[in-house]
Amino acid sequence: MDGGDWGKEKLALLLIIVLAILAITSLLMAFVYYSHIRLQSFPSVGALKE
Repeated sequence: MDGGDWGKEKLALLLIIVLAILAITSLLMAFVYYSHIRLQSFPSVGALKE
């Protein structure tokens, strides 16, 4: 029974680690994507004004 509990605990820990990695990756991707759009929007705004 202890072995089964340890397996569940290990699986839960692994799941938490995977979810944390996915969350960090998605946040980094969103930040890069947002900053990229923001940098690209400046020239387009200047072009629209002209």
